[in-house]
Amino acid sequence: MFTKFYRLSVGIFLFCVIPVINAQSLNFNDPESVGLSIAGLEKVTQRLQRHIVDGDISGVVATVIRDGKIVYSEALGQRDIEKSRPMTDDTLFR
Repeated sequence: MFTKFYRLSVGIFLFCVIPVINAQSLNFNDPESVGLSIAGLEKVTQRLQRHIVDGDISGVVATVIRDGKIVYSEALGQRDIEKSRPMTDDTLFR
C-alpha cells in the first residue's frame, strides 16, 4: 500500500514540476543578426497601426521568428474596445 501511494505521489510531483523546469524565457535577438532590417520591421509596425486606425482591426499581436530566433514582437491596439483593454503579448484569440 505504501509503495502505491509513494509512486502516485512521485508521479503527481513530476507531472507538476517538469513543465516548470522546462519552461524557458523568450530571448529576443537583434533583427540584423538574421538578415532583417530594423527599419523594415518598423514599417511593419506602422502598417499594423494604420489598419487599427482605419478600423480594419481592433488589435493585433505580431511576432517574427527567423532561424528559430525571435526578432520582432508587438502587441498593438485593443483586445476589448468596450472596456479599453489593450492587446498584450499573451492575448488569446478565438
